[in-house]
Amino acid sequence: MTVANWNIKTTLHPTRRGVSNATTANSSGAAVDLLGYINPGGRALKGLLSVGAVTSTGHLAVRFQESSTSGESGFADISGAAFTATGDTATTGSEEIVFRASKRYVRAIGAASDTANIDYAVYVLAEKCLT
Repeated sequence: MTVANWNIKTTLHPTRRGVSNATTANSSGAAVDLLGYINPGGRALKGLLSVGAVTSTGHLAVRFQESSTSGESGFADISGAAFTATGDTATTGSEEIVFRASKRYVRAIGAASDTANIDYAVYVLAEKCLT
């Protein structure tokens, strides 16, 4: 395995909707298609949460979900695929997690509460098949 075999896929991005993803509600990320990525008993993935501007503190919880289809209704949480929730003193920075997905599509779900107004992005790193 080399770094050249890994791709970065965006699921939730601050400019994904053409405006800042500063949010005070749930945000469903775009489905990332993992067809063509390694799957020996489950795809080994790395998730990256990047927190940017925090203009009003609150709680932010971000987790990954998977599905066999890209349709909105088929997604379910992946066990062990959640970032540490930020607290009332949210600051900029990043966090990485490693998890396994066994289905073709993954996405991130972000949930902000209280008066949170936080710009953030979520990415997935996956290893390509070499064939």
